[in-house]
Parts: sequence; structure tokens; C-alpha cells
Amino acid sequence: MSVDIRKAVAVVPLAVLSALLAHQVRFGDDHALGGEGNEALVGFAVASLVSLALAALWLVVREARTCASGSILARRLVDALPGSGRFVPWASAIAIGAIGIYFGIETLEHGFVVEGALTDVLLPSAILAIVSTCAAVGTLGLTRVLADLGVAIANGRLFYRLAGAASTVFAPVSSTRPVHTGRAGFKTRFGRAPPQS
Repeated sequence: MSVDIRKAVAVVPLAVLSALLAHQVRFGDDHALGGEGNEALVGFAVASLVSLALAALWLVVREARTCASGSILARRLVDALPGSGRFVPWASAIAIGAIGIYFGIETLEHGFVVEGALTDVLLPSAILAIVSTCAAVGTLGLTRVLADLGVAIANGRLFYRLAGAASTVFAPVSSTRPVHTGRAGFKTRFGRAPPQS
């Protein structure tokens, strides 16, 4: 099975954020993940999350006009994620990335001496799994909301749905024409009436 690097890039910001949150839960204010490099790590996490959000927004702006509903756009957004947005591969990718980042940085900090398997390995792994699952659920939910919002803006339905919006100003123009019936309707639709029999 091959890994698409463009899809894998979406995992990195969420994995770093999950590792930072898990470290904060595990150690509190005792010490920061990365030691003196914590500020750079947090800056990287924030910058990469903003970049990921801007990439998703760009995709919404580019694709919103071509989609009839938010579900189609949400599917296109989710297809850009590893595992095509299926929950288990997406959450697993975030968890594996977060575990690698967490234990890798802990090893670089102070050699990662394991005093107890429960407190030093299992507890952080469980915290990382929970935080990664929350990040995956949040991301999938956010893509649906973002897609619905993008389609509503593109189709002009956003202001139409707002309570108190003036219907003459913000109401979308109807794309359907009135149906004409009978001989007069046929002439209106096709330009001339059918021959008399």
C-alpha cells in the first residue's frame, strides 16, 4: 500500500498538536515538550494548523460553485485526507504520528529513561490515543460544517436563511421557470404551436 505524501501532510499538524496536548496532560507544568525548543514546536503547530485550514478553505472556494450540496464538497474535502477520510485510518494516522513525535522528542530531551511501564509508556499512549481520536472526530465534523458553509455562500443561500434578512435583497433568484400548459404553453416553450389536426 502506497502513501500519498500530499495526504500525509495533513496528519503532521494534528499529530504535533496531539503530542503537545498529551504531554501537557501527562506532565502539567512540570516541564514543556521539547524543553527549550517548546516555543518553536508550538509555533510550528500553530503555523501548520493555519496552513491546513487555509488549504481547506482554498479547496472550498475552488469547488463550492461546482457542488450541488455540502455533502459532495465534504466528500471532496475528506478525500484529501489519509484513508480518504474513513475514521479508523484517519485517527490511526494521527495517533501513529503523535506517538512518534511524543516519544521521539521525549527521547531527545533526556534519554527517556523508563521508570515504570504504566506511567511512562501506557499512560501517555492512552492519552495520545484519546487526543488523536478527538482530533480526528473534530476534523471530520469541521469539514462537513466548512463544506455546508461554502456551498451556502456560493449559492447565495446563507443570507436567505438568516432570520431578519430582507427577502428582496438576499433571496436567491429562482432558477425554475413557470410551467406553461396547453397550446399557448407549447408555443411559449418551443416557439410555435403544433399543427392543427
